[in-house]
Amino acid sequence: MELAHILESQQFAADLDGLDDFYRLAIDMEHIFESGGDPSILKGAHAVNLFSQPSTRTHASFRWAQYYLGVNIAFDSENAKDFSSESKGEVPRHTVRVHSQYCHDPRKIVIVLRHGNFKAMQEFAQYSPGAHIINAGCGKSDGQHVTQTLGDVLTIRRERPGLKRPVIAMVGDLRNGRTVRSLSYLAPRVFPETKIIFASPITLAMMPDIKEYLSRHGFVYEETFEPKDFPEVLRQADVVYMTRIQREDLAGSDLDRFEEYQLAFQLNAGNLDGIKETGLIMHPLPSNKELAPEVDDDPRAVYLTSQLHNNLLVRMAGLHTLLKPHC
Repeated sequence: MELAHILESQQFAADLDGLDDFYRLAIDMEHIFESGGDPSILKGAHAVNLFSQPSTRTHASFRWAQYYLGVNIAFDSENAKDFSSESKGEVPRHTVRVHSQYCHDPRKIVIVLRHGNFKAMQEFAQYSPGAHIINAGCGKSDGQHVTQTLGDVLTIRRERPGLKRPVIAMVGDLRNGRTVRSLSYLAPRVFPETKIIFASPITLAMMPDIKEYLSRHGFVYEETFEPKDFPEVLRQADVVYMTRIQREDLAGSDLDRFEEYQLAFQLNAGNLDGIKETGLIMHPLPSNKELAPEVDDDPRAVYLTSQLHNNLLVRMAGLHTLLKPHC
């Protein structure tokens, strides 16, 4: 699969044969991981990690992926919004060109970007003189987190290889959740008879553009805003994809109801038995009160095990896809 950048799920949804090749590469990365890495694979490649928003798993896993493949981390900022020239008003088209100038061959640079503005990521890609851009979670209600979704879909495929017609329940803050937006683009393409159930407080419902996309392509979805319907959602679901209520994005009456929202669709000991024995419980993390502590140890919960592992493999595969042709 030839790519200049990894920006959106649609890139992979449009080329399912290429996606299969990408997943084979990701699984091949497991051998490199298990051997402790091979610094010769991407020798001569460089990474610029620009995170303008907080991140634990995505930032750390990209750094681990870079380590395992021998990518030199030339610049790394976990608070680029405050500790880079972005704080002075530098525009994305200048930032990407500045970093590209420091390498004799910009094609050997990958810029891993997390940003609150989806258009900033697009500007990085548009004005890059050869450096590759990876979306590490950009935007909010218009955003995506494509490498998270690539790992999530790989997790479903590896954990439940016989699952052909999954019912996927996406739960929580769907308005601001870029992971569920990305998953809504890719999962119905990979599993053509997918049914998606959106479960959220009504003011945090999935954005209209995603629902329009699903309707336009004939993909089935339902939505509920009633906590009383949650047990039935869990009963139907093959995959329960939980997300946290994002307090930092709430205002007014929504902010006043933050605690209520967290508990309205909480997964806990009282409703875990309603999930199929073959079901999967997933979460992009971090979690809050939407997951009761006992959920962590449920054998169907993969968000602290294979989901994390597959996300690392996907990020290794992404780095390899973009950089290997130039190393």
